[in-house]
Amino acid sequence: MRDVIRVMDVSKSFGEETVLHHISYDFKEGRIYGIVGNNGSGKTVLMKCICGFLIPDSGEITVNYKRIGKDMDFPQDTGIIIETPGFLPALSGYKNLKILADLKGRIGKNEIIETLQRVGLNPKMKKPVSKYSLGMRQRLGIAQAIMENPDVLILDEPGNDLDVDMLAAVEDLLDGWPGTLILVTHDRYLMERVTDNQYALIGGVVRHLPGGVDEYLRLEAEHHGAVRQAKEMAKAASDAAKPAGGGLSNNEMRALKKQVASTERKMRTLEGKIEDAKQAMFDIDPTDFVKLGEAQQKIDDLKAQLEELEMEWLEASEQLEG
Repeated sequence: MRDVIRVMDVSKSFGEETVLHHISYDFKEGRIYGIVGNNGSGKTVLMKCICGFLIPDSGEITVNYKRIGKDMDFPQDTGIIIETPGFLPALSGYKNLKILADLKGRIGKNEIIETLQRVGLNPKMKKPVSKYSLGMRQRLGIAQAIMENPDVLILDEPGNDLDVDMLAAVEDLLDGWPGTLILVTHDRYLMERVTDNQYALIGGVVRHLPGGVDEYLRLEAEHHGAVRQAKEMAKAASDAAKPAGGGLSNNEMRALKKQVASTERKMRTLEGKIEDAKQAMFDIDPTDFVKLGEAQQKIDDLKAQLEELEMEWLEASEQLEG
């Protein structure tokens, strides 16, 4: 069985935070993989590197033996949903898919209609995408990912914003997918029903989960316990280095309170910028992968800044609490 995707010694950092740490893994043809992990663990970052939306700091990724970022910018014959799919807001769902389909000329009107029906959307609906609910946008995103029956399907949280009936339809659609499927999800039932092999991103590395989600929960608890213990040891060493009776002075307390308040304001500002950047993606031509990649990179940079501020806020708050 050939390797469809090869991830070789890939690392990726944002600022001082290493998200992916020397990851290597081969994804086999026809297998269905499930990936779990906490928010911020690097799942989406890894998928973006595979899809060419992010460039690793080191290492190499190949899809069908072609190097991403060297032999080609984006993998061919690959259906993708990562975060919020971008569509032309003034056009209907059908017209958006028609534009995308015409780029390759592999499918026609009948296949588009059939795909929309499979995800529970009316192909004749004239409503522009700008008027779609979040659930309808997600259905349309799934439709664009599967409509050409790609060899490789990469889905990052495809169940977001879907109702119970549509979740069941997605499960049926993915169960037994004939190509290679990488599914990132927090939905335990979907993960265990659909995927052949489960993996987790913990501490920036990929961990195989022969025991499924239960094993992930155990490994995650062990990891957090080790991190917490390391922080406690560092704090104890820091406390031991302080002069006897030397707590924070009034001036130090005032400075820390100002820092916490200032950091909170900066965090709120960045959160607003992230939401604005996400909304701006809807106005980008979905066929302009360069602009979509640049827009996504801007969002990732803002998120990295927000994470740094969150760490600053946490450290300052812990000092205030003593």
